[in-house]
Amino acid sequence: MRRLFSRLVVWASLLVVCASPASQAWAATCPAGSDTYAQAQAKCDAGKANSYNPALFHCALHSGGGAIDLLRNSDNAIAASYAFCAGDPSPNVCSSLPSVTISVTGQWSVGQGFPQRYTDPNTGSVVGCKMVATNVGAPTLNPYDGKWYSRVSFVPNANPVGGDAAQDGVVKNADGSTPNPAIPTVPTPAPTTSQPSPKACGGGSCYDANTDTWYALDGSGNQISVSGNAARSPGGSCISSGNATLCAGTPTAPSPMPPPSTPITDPPSQVRSSDKTMQINPVTGLPVTVTTVTYSTPGGTTSSGQKPGDQGPASSSTAPTPPNTANGGGDCGSPPVMGGDAALAMIARQQWLTRCGPDKADKNGNGQPDWTEVKDSDGDQYNTPTVNQGDVFKSETIDASNLNQSSWAGNTCPDLGTAQVFGTSWTPDTTLFCRWLLFIRGAVLLGAAILSCLILAGGGKE
Repeated sequence: MRRLFSRLVVWASLLVVCASPASQAWAATCPAGSDTYAQAQAKCDAGKANSYNPALFHCALHSGGGAIDLLRNSDNAIAASYAFCAGDPSPNVCSSLPSVTISVTGQWSVGQGFPQRYTDPNTGSVVGCKMVATNVGAPTLNPYDGKWYSRVSFVPNANPVGGDAAQDGVVKNADGSTPNPAIPTVPTPAPTTSQPSPKACGGGSCYDANTDTWYALDGSGNQISVSGNAARSPGGSCISSGNATLCAGTPTAPSPMPPPSTPITDPPSQVRSSDKTMQINPVTGLPVTVTTVTYSTPGGTTSSGQKPGDQGPASSSTAPTPPNTANGGGDCGSPPVMGGDAALAMIARQQWLTRCGPDKADKNGNGQPDWTEVKDSDGDQYNTPTVNQGDVFKSETIDASNLNQSSWAGNTCPDLGTAQVFGTSWTPDTTLFCRWLLFIRGAVLLGAAILSCLILAGGGKE
């Protein structure tokens, strides 16, 4: 009787289960004993947890569907596979997730993404949908908190990747590797609607990641904008509005062209601000430094246009009085912008003008400082009147006749005369002396010739 009662209970349970529409659909499409998607996912999670190092594996839907694979992170090799009945859950269940564009921290690049757990409304199974990133604008470093911010558009991958809760929000590269530098885990669930990103502002300009533009405001509040692509190029660009001009470029900003192209007549003296900002070029993936400089005509002003909620320096009403600060001035393309002590600011500005002042600028844009260029009129100060050559130089012929060819004592033996010695007349005989002179005459002439050559040779060296 007990065995018969147990069988009756089992049969009754089967009748109740098979009576539900979902169970009827399952029975109609799946053979007896088949696992559901949720059961296969649970087995994969258990297999990962029981592996020698769970951090080295992840679960993902098999490329052909019908199974959950336990994959090795390093090469995506299949360590184990857990089959489930085909058609459960819907193969494109992840496509029902909305695409969103939001601001996130970190240096994001194209192809990176993170899994987000999602409940299949058709079966109730929990799946993992990969949200794949596409940059909007350029990742930008906020110097005020030291963090990188990216505006990223997340699009769900159509195929489930598994519902591994431990991987929720963990960012991976397109090949499954970990980004370097690492990107913080994205809070999940991600927003279901796009949200505007705050502007990244400096002292005189802001970067708007929503439109990928750099902008500043002139004295009338009109916005002057330079596109992000132009600002991240070596040539850069200058845009004017009213009496103000914004120039942006990498790594230095170009100088504004003279009127009528821009209202700026003397760039060094009409600088209003200078900012340098680190970004990641979304095309090359390499870091770049964007320099933005604002100018206005005498008496004019410019501002960054920073609003509450934007990233940037604190407002003067809430920020403490800053100490002496200095920005820019490292090259002629970024004039110094000083804060604090006015005397120190004037000294720094005069030092910059000494190197890059108006008389040392390159106004014609040929790459050579104007003060080093030779003008046609530069030689006028060295002109001299025409002088007759005869008034300066005198012609004279010099030959052997100009030399004294007479010898000492008339070229004869000298007569020393007669002398009185103790009352006796004495006449010296010079014959032997003169003969001796004849013998040494050649040696004296030779020595004199050698000495003359040495003197001439020594004079030539000097």
